[in-house]
Amino acid sequence: MSLTIESSWPQWRDNQIFVDACLSKRIMTGIRMLGWDPIWIGQVYPNEGQRVPDLDWIEQCGMRGIPVLTKNVDIASVREEFDAVLEHGARIFALDVQRASMFAQMAVIGRHYFNLRSRMKSPAPCFWELPVFTPPVKRIDGARRPTRRRRLKRRR
Repeated sequence: MSLTIESSWPQWRDNQIFVDACLSKRIMTGIRMLGWDPIWIGQVYPNEGQRVPDLDWIEQCGMRGIPVLTKNVDIASVREEFDAVLEHGARIFALDVQRASMFAQMAVIGRHYFNLRSRMKSPAPCFWELPVFTPPVKRIDGARRPTRRRRLKRRR
């Protein structure tokens, strides 16, 4: 059951990104300054999108081809949400900053800006975790299940 009204979703454009309710609403200004056109969850769902199940917006964004920016890194570990990402071809980018201010969230987005820009066009489905201090971690890429990162041995 979908809570969204079809007419409330804007027409898709190349530089759009869907912003989940768990991120600060003020982050929209910073995302616009980076050249993206953010779609706030409250624009398409009632009550600022606070009680919208993750499965609903994952499905809608996947069907429309709109990348998602969220702080919910648990999507890759919750079975129903993981299956929805694969089934609907969603592209999700999760900030690993659970209790961070809006400025810290923007710092992480700015740090990963070029990675985000190129991976927004990656083949769907995908799930990338964007940590604060280390490079992005690919959890889902294409139709493959999440994999552990192996450390490569250096050749001397």
